[in-house]
Amino acid sequence: MEVCEQTYYGRLGKSPQIDHAFSDRPVCYLSVAVNSAAGTEWKQVVVTGTQADLCPLYLRKGAEVFIRGVPRLREYTSKSGERRQVEVVYASSIGFIKF
Repeated sequence: MEVCEQTYYGRLGKSPQIDHAFSDRPVCYLSVAVNSAAGTEWKQVVVTGTQADLCPLYLRKGAEVFIRGVPRLREYTSKSGERRQVEVVYASSIGFIKF
C-alpha cells in the first residue's frame, strides 16, 4: 500500500480540541480552512503525541497552520441512518505560524 502524504496550509475554524486516547496518549482535533481552486475546503485533522499537547498552547481560532499528513476516508452512519464519508487528515507534522 502506497502512502500519499500531502501538505496543507490554512486557518483554524475553531480552537483545538484535545482528548486522551486509551493509553493516555494525547489526541488533538483541528478544523482547518484551506483555499483551493474550487473555493474554501474544510479539512478535519487529527494530531497525536507531543504535537497534540502543543496545539492548544499555540493555536486559537483563526491561527495559521501548516500541516503535513495522510488523508483517509472515514465512514459513519448519520442519525437519519444514511452512510456518509468524511476525509480526515492524520498529521505527521504540524507547524505553528505566528500572526
